[in-house]
Amino acid sequence: MAASANPQFQGAKDFMRLAEEAAVGSGTGGFTVQGIFLPYWVLSIIGLLILIAIFIVASLVFGHGRKRRRTFDEEVDEAEQQATQDAQRIREMEASERERWAQQPTLVPLEPSNAPAAKDTSNPTPAVTKPIATSAQLCPNCRGPVALGAAFCPRCRAPMVASAAQSQSGQQPAPQPISQPVPIGSIMDQPTVGLPPSKRNGQGDAEKTEPYSRRQLRARPLALSVVTRTNRGIKRQHKPNEDSLFAALLGRMAGAIPSQIGLFVVADGMGGHANGQDASRLAIQTIINTIVPRLMVEMGLQGTDFKQLLLDGVQNANKAVHQQNMEQRGDSGTTMTASLVVDTTAYIANVGDSRTYVYREAEGLQKVTQDHSVVASLVAAGIIKPDDIYTHPKRNQIYRSLGDRPVVEVDPFVVPLQVGDKLLLCTDGLWDMVRDPQIEEVIRSAADDLEQMGDALIQAALDGGGEDNVSIIVTHLTDNVQAVQHGFHLIYMPDGVQLPPLG
Repeated sequence: MAASANPQFQGAKDFMRLAEEAAVGSGTGGFTVQGIFLPYWVLSIIGLLILIAIFIVASLVFGHGRKRRRTFDEEVDEAEQQATQDAQRIREMEASERERWAQQPTLVPLEPSNAPAAKDTSNPTPAVTKPIATSAQLCPNCRGPVALGAAFCPRCRAPMVASAAQSQSGQQPAPQPISQPVPIGSIMDQPTVGLPPSKRNGQGDAEKTEPYSRRQLRARPLALSVVTRTNRGIKRQHKPNEDSLFAALLGRMAGAIPSQIGLFVVADGMGGHANGQDASRLAIQTIINTIVPRLMVEMGLQGTDFKQLLLDGVQNANKAVHQQNMEQRGDSGTTMTASLVVDTTAYIANVGDSRTYVYREAEGLQKVTQDHSVVASLVAAGIIKPDDIYTHPKRNQIYRSLGDRPVVEVDPFVVPLQVGDKLLLCTDGLWDMVRDPQIEEVIRSAADDLEQMGDALIQAALDGGGEDNVSIIVTHLTDNVQAVQHGFHLIYMPDGVQLPPLG
């Protein structure tokens, strides 16, 4: 009314405009930004679109991660299945070789006649056992007869690399007559062969350590210096150490001359961190319960007695771990390499891929034991090269360990030693991170400083990646017999392991 009566009157128009804006704002809600009115429903749509976009991006990222995880799991399952098949194939091959050997003609030496023979003074040549020729070859490790074409020795399980190469080339080795059976007795009566020449100056395979060959020596007492080291590694530094070590010396008198015996054991547990640690420690506890009391009491043990004592200790350790698995329905296990050093002889037993080496200055580093792993069998069969064991996807797969079966097959070795020799026992945490030539260089550089040598070996494993627990025992043989102390001397024992009564 006022506006129609007086067009110059603006109050009424302003009032109507404000009323209309108030009505619109009260109906939808919102706010004004730089003169632009944004209702709340528009803001809700924008927020919803943003949430939808975030959800889509998150779904894509999560789906891609699940796809990668599923692909990785499938690859792991495929590798596990393949490793199981390879291990089964190796067992079948070993069983076939044992059966093949059982079917070979038996070597029977001619029995001497009980009737006294007349002396033939015209022929001064002494009588010998008549040889019985057969299609056989000699094992390069134990020197026992092996059937032609066999991949492994039926006694010591050493790979017959030469025969494998000859079978591939189509050439059959000439039959070797065997004049007499392999004698059983003292190590000094066993047939021996010389060490192969050291492969240096770039000749030969730098990454392949030749097995240690036996050499006949005169036994005499030596003194032992020992160093032990263990480390969780870099990638497992916050997890339990699955490795376990034991080292001890027993000094006693052999007549008027002091004599020393050393017991050294390295075990690498498997089956999960806590279970692996329990398995390796149980194996250590059992082997020292078997061996140490007899060493303390029985003074008349001879060469074959020491060898059998060590084998009994390893078998008892296997039974203990296997029994624990049966009781707890577990699948834990452990590797083990053990040595009983008596004067100038080292009796060695091995199961799994922990290793024992011998270092001699003239010949360098020599590997004594054979790995019971899939890759080692592939190398022995000529399928892969020795260098491939460090990068092969199945390099951690072993087919023999303590605790898997009630009875385990143990590889025994008898190694004569000399003054200055060094015996190295280690888990795969060392040799898998450090190649054999580098291990040899560390030992050579440290000379007779065992403490420095132990630290350098551990540091080399850490510098190489430190992907696993690493443990070592280094023993140095000297002629300082005056340093031999009488009685039992513990050098290293893991926590939770106790010494048996030392009567």
